[in-house]
Amino acid sequence: MTTPPEIPPHLKDLYAAAGPVLRYRIMRDVVGHDDSYIATAHLGLDLRALPEAQTLKSTQELDGTWNGLLCSGESHRTTTEVAVLRLCELGLEGSESVRLCLESALLPTLFSEELLWEFEETARDKESRVAARHIVRDKALRLICRAARQYDAEIKPLLEAVMAEWEYFLQSPTPARAPRTVPTADAYAAVCWYPWSEDDFPRVRDVTHRLIRYAEAAIDEPVLVPDVMMRQIFQLTDKWEYLARPDLLFHELELAARLGVVNDLPHTRWLLEELEARQDADGWCRFEVAETIERTWYFPLDKEKLKDYPVEWTFRAALIFKLLEYDL
Repeated sequence: MTTPPEIPPHLKDLYAAAGPVLRYRIMRDVVGHDDSYIATAHLGLDLRALPEAQTLKSTQELDGTWNGLLCSGESHRTTTEVAVLRLCELGLEGSESVRLCLESALLPTLFSEELLWEFEETARDKESRVAARHIVRDKALRLICRAARQYDAEIKPLLEAVMAEWEYFLQSPTPARAPRTVPTADAYAAVCWYPWSEDDFPRVRDVTHRLIRYAEAAIDEPVLVPDVMMRQIFQLTDKWEYLARPDLLFHELELAARLGVVNDLPHTRWLLEELEARQDADGWCRFEVAETIERTWYFPLDKEKLKDYPVEWTFRAALIFKLLEYDL
């Protein structure tokens, strides 16, 4: 395989070792050449033919969802959340499948307080319905912020409302009594992906700082929320788990890097220092204690075997360093 001339010297070995998804994302997300470049567009043609992409396309419902499920269900049934996030990680944010889901399912979800998706069957009392709607709204926000830019003006007021809820939660002496305001991991991801203006950024950074500091202080404390929300709340993982599960480290660092707060907080600075310490002299990123990782929407993209993980780790590191504007 011939390496395109657009690939800089420090990425040539990584590009040569990569599969079709990583080659496209290296060109688009690390080198910075979008689909208007011929080389990037050519690499993108291979993505729609991937068996995984074809399967997701063929199993999508006419209403834009996958199995009518947003985020929960039997393990063998693909949910809309997993499908959209996976297509985005594969570089297919602009695919027809993602567009159909956004316009037919996710945007209507944001603007209809009555839509609870699969939670409609289990959320019987008022508290459960409030919690379910909180989950549904935040997941829709996250998926839209991850997948598309053209709806930014429509969803900004909702993100502002999310941050107002965070502020109420952080100021409240009894935050567990206000499930509508409990910060979720999905809302945090949505805020990180949204392209905030320079005027907005100071407030966004301030409230995000306070949220992460709260999560650091409460890392071993249970949060009292309705059962339906237990898996959705924003929490930090024990530091050493990140080294055994590098996909968690990269995901959390990528979000913080996109928002621009990596160097502001002890938690994210530690993650960055651990990442930098795991680069060898040739620029490859290795986690010696990592074991085989269960497949998720985030990982792996091309490389399924443990011995090949450094290829994807190195791409993820290059992406984060690009977001941090490192001079590589």
